[in-house]
Amino acid sequence: MKKLMIAAAAAAMTAGAYAGACDDVDYTTEWDDCMVYDVTFKLKTLAPKKLVCKSCDRCSDDDVVYYLADASRTFNGYLWFCYEECWDADDTPYIALWEKKTRTAIIPLYYTIEGTKRVAYPVETEFSFLGRYNKNADKVAAMWEFDSAYGVFAAAGVKGTVTKDKEAGTVMLKSISGNAVGYLAMETIEVAKKCADPDEFTAKIAGLCDCWDTWCEDGDDADIVPFSGTWSLKYNKSLSTGSKSMLLVVPSYAQELEV
Repeated sequence: MKKLMIAAAAAAMTAGAYAGACDDVDYTTEWDDCMVYDVTFKLKTLAPKKLVCKSCDRCSDDDVVYYLADASRTFNGYLWFCYEECWDADDTPYIALWEKKTRTAIIPLYYTIEGTKRVAYPVETEFSFLGRYNKNADKVAAMWEFDSAYGVFAAAGVKGTVTKDKEAGTVMLKSISGNAVGYLAMETIEVAKKCADPDEFTAKIAGLCDCWDTWCEDGDDADIVPFSGTWSLKYNKSLSTGSKSMLLVVPSYAQELEV
């Protein structure tokens, strides 16, 4: 998979010049606008089920195998800008994404320590299609692809809503939702009873043309699992106009020190 792209910035800004969600990010130019969106992915996918192959309750490679079964997973996060009042497909918002249930950072919020201050260096993303349509140009369509160390995502949606800025003559995306597909790496899976190293964990899947009697004897290791489901973006006015930085609102387990 591609290595995560880290958004770099060089010079510190004058304190108080921009909204709180952006207070802990350094930029080369001063901006005073901030937009934050809640991100949600609700996915149907596969997850491991434990099977004991011998009359033994203890956990060992010889006694236990895992096969794949239907599962549901939900990822939450934020997508945000620190310099825009509206945005197009050419813009690059920041993103952080995690799973609450397993406390897994799908896309971490990276940060560094500068003196006594934590400075965020969030990951950038971009939309391959983003624009208004309909007779009155009052709906939004979007297409979005991104990857992380834990998976590859593709999402698309139509019938997005906008909020108009009469003075500026522009509109701001208010919300949009749609469908998502992709795959997840086994590293994102919470292993039953912590009996296996998540970085080395695999579960079995059987080929359509393979003979199969039992998971204890048959099947091959799967490195990834597919998913399909829904996604949504919704403007968060409280964070966009409030005083909390992203380092305060993103869960600590979804943050990572960049070294």
